[in-house]
Amino acid sequence: MPNLPDKPAPGQRKSTSITVTRFIAEKHTDEVASLYIESVKKLGASHYSQREIDTWQTWAHNKSIVTSTLREGETLLAWDSGIIAGFAQRSPANRINMLYTHPAYARQGIASKLLHCLTNHAIYDGVPELLAHASRVSRAIFEQQGFTCGGEEWVERRDVRIQRFLMLKQL
Repeated sequence: MPNLPDKPAPGQRKSTSITVTRFIAEKHTDEVASLYIESVKKLGASHYSQREIDTWQTWAHNKSIVTSTLREGETLLAWDSGIIAGFAQRSPANRINMLYTHPAYARQGIASKLLHCLTNHAIYDGVPELLAHASRVSRAIFEQQGFTCGGEEWVERRDVRIQRFLMLKQL
């Protein structure tokens, strides 16, 4: 019997058939930026202070920076019935730069699916190792996908220190 996604919590959508595509249209930039903000605010709330969350989400407030970033490397979108449920990026070729799921789709396998796709693409491209700088929120999903923690790191953004973890996976 196949593994079914966890039953969604109240207010969550149950994903039925998720498709993954590459980011190719700027018309999706606003939706991706909104997803990012919601993910950081809601999924990060139990892991980070409000000050850390406010600082972390500022990237998504500048549309030109968001669009420019999404054009880099390989960015994938996870779709559910025309709604972007998550996104991930590999940039450069050996680094998972972003992995975010909309809170309404959390714990339904979307991040795993995106990470699996990026890992397979890296293998196809001959990349020997992937690395990521995972948040407290995403560390567990990286570990579930075979990444190991290479240590704790602190990044400073706008005079705010935010904890993250170096994650590594041999391919």
